[in-house]
Amino acid sequence: VAVLARSIIRPPAYGPNVANTATITASSERAASGQTAVKVADGSPLGYPADATHEWATSGQGAGAWLRMTWPSGQTVAKIVLHDRPNTGDQVVAGTVTFSDGSTIPVGPLSNNGAAVIYEFPARTVTSARLDITQVSATTGNVGLAEFEIYEIAGINRPPVANAGPNRIVAGGSLVTLEGSGTDPNGKVFMRREGQVIQKTEGEQTGIQSMDYADDETFSV
Repeated sequence: VAVLARSIIRPPAYGPNVANTATITASSERAASGQTAVKVADGSPLGYPADATHEWATSGQGAGAWLRMTWPSGQTVAKIVLHDRPNTGDQVVAGTVTFSDGSTIPVGPLSNNGAAVIYEFPARTVTSARLDITQVSATTGNVGLAEFEIYEIAGINRPPVANAGPNRIVAGGSLVTLEGSGTDPNGKVFMRREGQVIQKTEGEQTGIQSMDYADDETFSV
């Protein structure tokens, strides 16, 4: 009797790339050519020779160069995706990512054409991640990265950010149009106000004539 057993293992689910919410610093950068540290989180894996303004390049560094991301609050992350500079002369051969909790993951070698290299690891909540480059290719003149993506685990609901618009000073009885909006790090527009507001007499509370809110989320802002 033959028995066939089949197991379905679903791949882990990830939330957004939180690199662009970090403060990013580096050991050096080429500011004059636009190859600054923040370019590792601009959403584009391009670099020299296609478009050097989308990558981070150090100023004459190789092994010993570093890049650090810092967040004001904990990020629960479980995946990193690295893109080397896509030129064939500069290449990260080895490095270490160190998190604020003291844990580390080894990385490298990265693809010399800038293709994505993925590192998945058990989830951890951190406020910083630092890449220390420990080995580069013999031809490297200005080591760097085209992109450094770092992904949250799925299901984390981040608090939204409301923008009520600029302060307005008007005379009593004036007709004023106010526009407010909000953004959600999870990718949803959560609030929108567009309407006419009438201040009937000076000092009296205004009344908003029309509102439009997302109907399946409630936040205190």
